[in-house]
Amino acid sequence: MNTLPLLARVFADATAALGEAMFAETLSMGIKDWIGADDISLIRYLDTGVPVVEYTLPPKRKGKTTLERYVNGPFLLDPFYRALEIEKRYGVFQLSGLAPKGFKESEYFRTWYHECGFQDECGLLIKLNHGSVNLALGMTDSNRRFSRRQVENLEAIFPAIEALVRKNWSTA
Repeated sequence: MNTLPLLARVFADATAALGEAMFAETLSMGIKDWIGADDISLIRYLDTGVPVVEYTLPPKRKGKTTLERYVNGPFLLDPFYRALEIEKRYGVFQLSGLAPKGFKESEYFRTWYHECGFQDECGLLIKLNHGSVNLALGMTDSNRRFSRRQVENLEAIFPAIEALVRKNWSTA
């Protein structure tokens, strides 16, 4: 299946939404659908204070999302946050490449990560002039993981996503 027309539409729609309230949702949902992920969130980490969830899929069950708790503290232990803000690493990463040894036995994993339902996660980590962004893609089905091809496709389009995200939040 040729996904180039879908990808072209994703970038056209996201470009048209630059500077608009719908930018984060337009870009996020387009990338999610193109890559075939189950879940997506776009989280912006400010230079100070708590992160801003610019977009996340509505929860499938009633009640608060786990992200509402995440932004109030657990984000400090997130391997993606640590890669961005402490290690200054940018690009496309899978959780398996960032998580420290013993991650699945950690309190963070047991009390937050496990509850979010992700079986695999891939983050597109982008440095902004002020702060950073994690476009976090998740697989929630217990039988699904990101394939090498999906990760390579995300790596191939990362410069275009990075340019759009940086342009959208260039003054933030």
